[in-house]
Amino acid sequence: MIRPIDNNDDLKYIIESHWRIYKEEYSYDYSFENFIIQSLTQFTEGVNSEKEHIWLVDIKGIRQGSIGIVDAGNDLAQLRWFLIEPQIRGMGYGNALMNIAIRHCLKYYKQIILWTNSNLIAARKIYERHGFELKEIKKSYLSNQEIMEEKWTKSLK
Repeated sequence: MIRPIDNNDDLKYIIESHWRIYKEEYSYDYSFENFIIQSLTQFTEGVNSEKEHIWLVDIKGIRQGSIGIVDAGNDLAQLRWFLIEPQIRGMGYGNALMNIAIRHCLKYYKQIILWTNSNLIAARKIYERHGFELKEIKKSYLSNQEIMEEKWTKSLK
């Protein structure tokens, strides 16, 4: 089942899962956890509950993934917190989350942007499959690592 977040435990899951998976798969350090905490704090403090949402994959009461949409101003949405737990990857949940987020954005926005990095190969394939295009690449530092940060966009109207 894919459902909207509905409590603080859902937010804690997003923080914990991002830090755990990025630590295991990409050797990110605790500064990444702080980055996720800050972004979720900004979201919860100023959320426009009509336009901005976070959804979770929930399988028999166990959270297994997430995706969020944040209002970036000027008819622009930003896709955030996209993550699928390793044990359910390849089962279509990433595509399902993406479809829900895009359908939601069609009501309110003209374009969606997202920032990712070149190491996230599977996620990048999902973005491409859903019509996002790579528009910008820049060197950045995250979690004490040099990464190639990528900006992807999708036009909606």
